[in-house]
Amino acid sequence: MSKFRCTCGNVISDVEGPNEIQGRILSDKGNHLYIDSIPAVIDDFLAHLQAGRLPEWRNKHFHPVYPDDVPPGEMLADVLHSAYLDLTLDTLECDQCGRLWIQKDVEKNEYAPYAFDGTDRRSKVLGLNEAPEFRATLALGKQGGGPAALGLTFAGRSLAGASSAKATSSMPPRTSSSSPPTSTFSSPVARARAC
Repeated sequence: MSKFRCTCGNVISDVEGPNEIQGRILSDKGNHLYIDSIPAVIDDFLAHLQAGRLPEWRNKHFHPVYPDDVPPGEMLADVLHSAYLDLTLDTLECDQCGRLWIQKDVEKNEYAPYAFDGTDRRSKVLGLNEAPEFRATLALGKQGGGPAALGLTFAGRSLAGASSAKATSSMPPRTSSSSPPTSTFSSPVARARAC
């Protein structure tokens, strides 16, 4: 989606990103499924990394055009992000009237409106809602730093990729009729760096 006309007449645009008009909704059940599935994805990734079979892991999760030079940490992040997108609904917030537009279904580009009822002073819902503990929990420090700040290594190899500020685009995962994907999630979307 690029532009969307709200009921109030305002045009909501998500062309620039990151932005403060778009967000995601994850249900409690979806959150539990996602969190409970992460260890298996990470364990599988680490087993392939330790055995020197990372190309096999990449082929299991991504379309053949996924770049070969993506650092291991970014590949893992791409799989986890794709799984997250498969469980969340897109949300838009009108910056004029405050109406929230929530995607009706994960696989549909249809939205239902939810209007602000006016009982309280309206505050911006979407935007950066970061708890003070977020950076400390991930050992990011005051300046942030992304995955590289974590300094993760496994079998002497860095799991942190290059900067997370690289451009991304959506791309379907690799599938073949002879061997279906074995990922915990059957993702219709996998991120890949733009060429």
